[in-house]
Amino acid sequence: MKKFNWKQMLLLIVALPVISVIARNMGSMLADSRNERDYRQTESGIGAGEVVTVASVQDAEGATQADLNMDMLHFLEQYTVKRAVANAQKHFEAMGYDGKISMESNALYVDSGSMKFAVIRMWPSIESVEMGAVSVIGIQGTDLKRVLCLSESREQIPISYGVCGEKIRQVFGQGIGR
Repeated sequence: MKKFNWKQMLLLIVALPVISVIARNMGSMLADSRNERDYRQTESGIGAGEVVTVASVQDAEGATQADLNMDMLHFLEQYTVKRAVANAQKHFEAMGYDGKISMESNALYVDSGSMKFAVIRMWPSIESVEMGAVSVIGIQGTDLKRVLCLSESREQIPISYGVCGEKIRQVFGQGIGR
C-alpha cells in the first residue's frame, strides 16, 4: 500500500467537508430519483438540466500545486466516490431500497494558465437515476479551493462555461479553457 506524505494527508483532511457535501447531495438526489422517477422534485431546487454550485475555500496547510500528482488524484477520486456511495446507500436504505449503490467516475488534471485543477466527474451506475456531478479542486497560494457542480442530468456538466464555469472563474479568479 502506498504511503502518503503529511501534505497529502492534510489535503485529504481539508477536503473531507466538501466530500461530505458531495456525498450528501448525491445520496439525496439518488433517493429522490429512485422514488420519483418521472417526477422532478421541486424542493431540491434542481430542475432538469439546471446546475447547482457549491464552493469552499480553506487553508491548504502548506500543500502546493506540486502535491497534485497522479497518486493524489487517484486517491481523491476513490475517496470521493466511496463517501458518495456510502451516503447514497444510507439514503436509499432509509427509503426502503435494498439494492447495492455504485458510482462511476473519472478524474483528470487540467492545466489552465498558471493553475492545475483536479477534475472529478461522478454519476450513479443506476440507469434510471438522472444525476451527475463534477468537483474542481485547486490550490491557489495558501488556499485550497473547491467548486462542486450538481445536475439532475447525465449530460456532462461543462466546466469552461455556463453556471459551473462562471463559479470556477469567481472562486479561482480565472476560468478553465475559453
